[in-house]
Amino acid sequence: MKEYQIQKDRKRVLPSEVYYQCLWVVKDMNRLQEIAGMEFRREMLAEDVLTYGNTAMQESPVAAEAMFKLDCIHRALMEIPEIYREGIIENIQTRRTGYPCSAHENTWKKWKQRFIYMLAENLRLIP
Repeated sequence: MKEYQIQKDRKRVLPSEVYYQCLWVVKDMNRLQEIAGMEFRREMLAEDVLTYGNTAMQESPVAAEAMFKLDCIHRALMEIPEIYREGIIENIQTRRTGYPCSAHENTWKKWKQRFIYMLAENLRLIP
């Protein structure tokens, strides 16, 4: 099944290449966590500030980039309501068709679109 952007929110429609890059960064989150050498627990999704140790950044530029991407994901998650955070990440990673909450599917799609747009801004993929 193909991923589609919502076209109603015109100011948040991304070029297809940028949209899919953001999806793949989220799908790659588990590997990024391993590279960064940290445990990205579900409790961190509710925190307002996420800090990383400097030791991994000093070890390799690959770990530094992984931590940068994880930080971008976290900052984008902070822009959407807490109730939708875990469901959106799970939906992107597993391509599951349903959503865990009783909110309407259009509401989930709207917040997913905003999350991906904020992630693209954080990753500096759009101006």
